[in-house]
Amino acid sequence: MSNISKFALQSPWVTYWNKIKALFELDDQVEVSDIFPGAETGYEFTIMVLDNHEKWVALTQIMPAHMQFGNVSVKINISENMADDHYTVEAFKKAFEGNRRVRDIKEIIDQAGCAHNFIRFEPEVIQFYNDDLRDYNGNWSGLLQDIAREVFEDAGMEINFCTADLRENKAEE
Repeated sequence: MSNISKFALQSPWVTYWNKIKALFELDDQVEVSDIFPGAETGYEFTIMVLDNHEKWVALTQIMPAHMQFGNVSVKINISENMADDHYTVEAFKKAFEGNRRVRDIKEIIDQAGCAHNFIRFEPEVIQFYNDDLRDYNGNWSGLLQDIAREVFEDAGMEINFCTADLRENKAEE
């Protein structure tokens, strides 16, 4: 019997929600709610990210207020008063503080004196069911750096998302 019989179409907003869940799954201070219809907000679906106050403020600075998927809007509800988008290293540090999926946040200065900031994720593959017909089990598989680039697409050149080198794990052993 083939696995193809269990495939069902997965909407892109559910994929996006799964990626947000994966980013914060190992953070004890962040809870990502289920995705649900949000008729009272004017959006078809809402994603709630709950947290302590300092991290809450940081998340309002780095998370988009909503995402558009064709004719479906997904609202990312973090607080009542959404702050202006402001991608600072400090906001990312506070937002990812205590998140076991983040190895560290580094800054380097290049030869011209320009600062480059890196959020380095643990080297692990994230998987969740997503009706991917190219995968035997229907899973989406990827790295946290790719998820972060999609979720925080407007971070631009302020923040670079990458994966910690696997050789660092061997050096620590």
